[in-house]
Amino acid sequence: GGFVVLPKPVATGTKLTLRMQFESLDSITKFNNSYFRMSRFGWLPFVRIGDMIDTFELTVKTPSKFKTLGVGRKASESSASGVTTTTWVGESPVNFPTVIFGDYLSDTPRKGLVAKRSDGTPIDVNIYVDKESTHALDSAEASDTGARDIRTSQLQAKADEAANALNLYREIYGVDYPFHKLDLVNDPFGLVFY
Repeated sequence: GGFVVLPKPVATGTKLTLRMQFESLDSITKFNNSYFRMSRFGWLPFVRIGDMIDTFELTVKTPSKFKTLGVGRKASESSASGVTTTTWVGESPVNFPTVIFGDYLSDTPRKGLVAKRSDGTPIDVNIYVDKESTHALDSAEASDTGARDIRTSQLQAKADEAANALNLYREIYGVDYPFHKLDLVNDPFGLVFY
């Protein structure tokens, strides 16, 4: 929570637009050597469970070896001196703007399989798995480092399932998927893709 001190009193019911800039240098969680995320709690002011953030613009800098994924639309991406800077802009209200980054392998649905809105507009479907999770589980130590034995040959089949699901739900419920993309990312604790 927090409060704002205004320079002078305002009448009750007055609508104000507040623009805030917030910086946190201690908001990154490392799950394993190839998967990181920005904490949803504490790095964005005035956020609690259930709050909706109508608009946002997040700028994230990561080492260039990592792929950055975020909620919303990627408005820009540039690289210089081993650092990639991406900017994410909200397209619809969200509870918590989320950004993750990692050393990923990725895939898309097989050629010809496209998730579409009812007007035929395609929806990008991508699947990502951090490289650490593709290592075989051959020792107790491996599970502590993030090894999950996820086979890269599974990725396209999972992307196919996701595209088919979007199309099926559109047909059953008569409602389009509301976002321009669907990015599926493995759980670093290994609870999915088994």
